[in-house]
Amino acid sequence: MQRFLAALLTLAALTLPRLPLAPERALATPYWTTADWEAARAAGEASAPRGPLALAPIPRAPAVHVDELAALGAAASFVASLQVAAGPSLGGIREGEHLPNIIQTDNTSESIWLWTRFYQLTGDTTYFQNVRDSFTYSRNFPAYNEEGSSLPASGYYRMYNAGWAAFAEWFYRSVTADTTQKVYGDSCAGYIATHNLNRAGTPFEQQVNPPVLAWAAGNLWIVGDAQGNTAWKDAAEARALKVKGWVEGEPTLLSEETWAMSGGASMWGLLNSWFRENPESVAIWTDLRKDAMDDYALPLAEFTNAWNGWYALGHRAVWEALVYDAARLRALALVDTLVAEDGDLDGGIPARPADADTMDQTWVTSYLAFMALDPWIRATGVAAGDGPPLGARAAVAAAPSPFDRETRVLFALARPGAVTLAVHDVTGRRVRTLVDAALPARAHRVAWDGRDDGGAETPTGVYLLRIETPDGAGSAKVVRIR
Repeated sequence: MQRFLAALLTLAALTLPRLPLAPERALATPYWTTADWEAARAAGEASAPRGPLALAPIPRAPAVHVDELAALGAAASFVASLQVAAGPSLGGIREGEHLPNIIQTDNTSESIWLWTRFYQLTGDTTYFQNVRDSFTYSRNFPAYNEEGSSLPASGYYRMYNAGWAAFAEWFYRSVTADTTQKVYGDSCAGYIATHNLNRAGTPFEQQVNPPVLAWAAGNLWIVGDAQGNTAWKDAAEARALKVKGWVEGEPTLLSEETWAMSGGASMWGLLNSWFRENPESVAIWTDLRKDAMDDYALPLAEFTNAWNGWYALGHRAVWEALVYDAARLRALALVDTLVAEDGDLDGGIPARPADADTMDQTWVTSYLAFMALDPWIRATGVAAGDGPPLGARAAVAAAPSPFDRETRVLFALARPGAVTLAVHDVTGRRVRTLVDAALPARAHRVAWDGRDDGGAETPTGVYLLRIETPDGAGSAKVVRIR
């Protein structure tokens, strides 16, 4: 496999975006050793543990709303322009415009998702052959054989790659109904389920492993849930529980940036694994940590745009969980900021604001599409075989729980449509219908006063909230104490 690490050249003292003279140095996302991390840390390009950095959210009016679908289409075109067309690395995705000799499996997995999503949204089959070629490369250079090790202390890179690959293959299969790549996708999910990460290694590994493990756990849970694989869901939950403990013991993990990851990945991963399986606790846990992530990653370092992509995804996940408008504004401000990084309007963006327009990178562009643009796209263009977009789920939660007089039930719709939300007792009997109506695509909140449909008080006990939406069905427990 071609593996060319970018040489560390002179760091130009440029800090302003879009300057005519470009800095001469840019790292790519290949595997970092501890020495690489120490060098970046010494140059001020990897964050030290700290609290969240808050910048005032940028007001976003409908009149200046970004066309997310158009931007995602431009990103798909940019990534296609850097796919290897022939030779041993056929189908692989080059790291960037200025890094043509770096070809990585994570870039390639990201491209599979991006082109599949473009087809799902538009019905345009332009990139079908590109997807086939990306799978060819991925099978030749599988995610779980990437650089580094498979050890719990140092295996972050393979775990990160496996998370991308498992999700991308499942997403492709769910949209196209093509099962020819299932063996590869399942092998990547199986790798996550049979491997783990810890914080027993170097300072760099201690910092990078939490967001990577959370990312992998989130994707494993999504894929396991879609395929009815209880073992994968259990493995995802166990890994997420480990990250949850790390975050609770060290809250600054939600505001750290290192390598290609930031604390937004930890938040997204937990909300899409542990809290999908345990939705009754999501509101309280997330509320305590809803302001822990950075609003914007500083310093303006090597991977600032990537770090902000994760924060955009993390803040969006918080908004979905809590209907917390400050999180929505933070996420949208980061969407606008990242889209503005496409200075030459070729669909690609660089790793940091200081880089020239000739230094756009594929993996950061895929981050833009996956983390910033796609969660806000509502329309789908393919009727048959449509798979769920990232973040689309029938999630429901109640807070407070336990409650006495009233609890608030929260849910969000990725698409408009008919919704049924009801309260059931432990025998399965429907106690109260809270919603039975067509609702718009947005976050919703409804109160339950503890009474049944006849107006009588319900007794102390455990109740189950069940919701059916255009995105699927979901449930959550709620406890009443009188």
